[in-house]
Amino acid sequence: MAHVIANDLSLHYQVLETCAANTEGRDTKVGAKINFEKRSIEALKNISFELHEGARLALIGRNGGGKSTLLKVLSGILEPTGGHCEIDGKVSAIFNAGLGMRNDSTGLKNIQIRCMMGGLNKSQTQDVIESVIEFAELGSYINLPLRFYSSGMAMRLNFALSTAIPAQILLLDEWIGTGDVAFREKVATRMTSYVNQSNILILASHSMDILRKTCDLALWLEQGEVKAYGSMEEVADTYTAVMMSKK
Repeated sequence: MAHVIANDLSLHYQVLETCAANTEGRDTKVGAKINFEKRSIEALKNISFELHEGARLALIGRNGGGKSTLLKVLSGILEPTGGHCEIDGKVSAIFNAGLGMRNDSTGLKNIQIRCMMGGLNKSQTQDVIESVIEFAELGSYINLPLRFYSSGMAMRLNFALSTAIPAQILLLDEWIGTGDVAFREKVATRMTSYVNQSNILILASHSMDILRKTCDLALWLEQGEVKAYGSMEEVADTYTAVMMSKK
């Protein structure tokens, strides 16, 4: 059974900051020496939660709260410096629909590469190819390198491919909506179906409407710390009230 168990996850990292040396008695515009200082940033602080089959978790909070960082830790892109995470199930992370696409390769080749990276066999790969070609409506362009695609065509291919391979545990940084009006309707239908097929969903978004419609649990992050964790309705109401009081 798919599950995600985060136990005191923390992430610290150091950044270099510039600071001017003492320039008393001389022109600071010319010859000023620049020093670098290390500063430690605590991006995540003791994050704990437990998700099992059917769970739909919303990550809410303001920019810089740690939502995207947490998703990257859960996906394995970043390694936590404290605590641990136990994940059972195949993880699919959609942070950027075009991530990993190769401009010099054809649309078809990009599909095949993504399938190979996902561990799909020949039969599964063929199913994905047919699904993507039909949904993206690219016609003969599927056999041309991506550099010849318009931005709209590239977005259609990226989205179709990103949602063609089923996920047990789906990590999503913002709900995907792309293309013209007609295509956005197809996107909405496919996106809903894709999410519904996943065993566990963790969705970070600034759209409270989407989060309320999609999720039953919520984790509110503020400066890398958990401000609240519980039912979507209760956490969302508390978060909204606090944000409104600060306006």
